[in-house]
Amino acid sequence: MTFGNPSVELNAIRQSACQADISVISEPPFAHQYPASLPIKVVPDLRDITAVRDAATALNRRRPINYIITPAERALQAAGFLRTYLGIPGMSYEKANLFSNKAAMKNALSTAGLPVTDFRVVSSIERIAQAAQDIGFPVVVKPAIGQGTADTFVIENILALNVLLESRDVANISNAPCQIMVEKFVPMLAELHCDGIVWKGFPQFLSVSQYYTPALQSFHSNRTATHLWGTHTLAPSHHWVAPASKLHNKAIQVLGLENGVTHMEILQTKDGPLIGELSCRPGA
Repeated sequence: MTFGNPSVELNAIRQSACQADISVISEPPFAHQYPASLPIKVVPDLRDITAVRDAATALNRRRPINYIITPAERALQAAGFLRTYLGIPGMSYEKANLFSNKAAMKNALSTAGLPVTDFRVVSSIERIAQAAQDIGFPVVVKPAIGQGTADTFVIENILALNVLLESRDVANISNAPCQIMVEKFVPMLAELHCDGIVWKGFPQFLSVSQYYTPALQSFHSNRTATHLWGTHTLAPSHHWVAPASKLHNKAIQVLGLENGVTHMEILQTKDGPLIGELSCRPGA
C-alpha cells in the first residue's frame, strides 16, 4: 500500500524490477493522478489517523497489505501507525511519531539537552497569543505535523498575530488534526540540512548542505517561491560541517532511529547551530 505524493510513488513503482499489487490512500486534490485501475481510498487529510486506519482496513480486506510506503512527510506518522496497527514490518508508530510530530520530536530533543529554539505546544488557535507572549515575539506558528513551509507563518508582533487569526489562512492550522507549534523565530547566518543513511543505529553516509536562502525567506506559507530555492553541498572541511554532523548523530540516537534515511534542518546562528527539525525521509 502507498500514500502521499503520486508522481514520486508512481515513478518509483514503474522503475521497480518487481511486479507489485498496489493499493492507494490519497487526498482529494491528488486522487485523480493515480491510474483508475488501482484500488484507492480517499481521506480528507493524511494526518487524520482514524480516517487513514479505516481506509487501510477496507483496502486490507480487499487485498492483504504487506508493506506500506510514503514519501510524504506529513504522512509518516500515519504510515507508522498502520504498520503497528496491522503488524507490518517497518518503522513503528512510536518512531515515526518522533520523526514527524514536531511536538514529540522537540520535547524529546530538548529533554536530552540538544539545542532547539524555544517553543510551546498549544491545542487551539486561542492559545497562540499566550504562548507567543511567553516566548517573546517574533515567533513561528505552524501545525505540529506538516510539510515544508506549508501553513507556516512568521509573526512579528501581537498585531500581526491578530491579523493572522482573523484571516482565512488560519483555517488550515485550526482545522489540522494535530497540535500547534509556537516557536521563537531566531535570526540565522544560514540554514543547513544534513542528509544521511543510517544502518543499525549509526550513520553510514552523511552530507551537510546549505540552502541558498533559508526556507522561511524562500516561500510564502502556500509554498509560492519568493526567492531562488536550492541548496549546495558544503565541503567536508567547512567549519559548519563538523558541528552539524555531530548534532545530527546525537539527534538520531535520541530519537532512536535504527535503519533509514534522514533529513535534518539546522539553523546556523551566531551562537551556534540549533536543530530545526529532523525527519526520516529523503529530500531537501
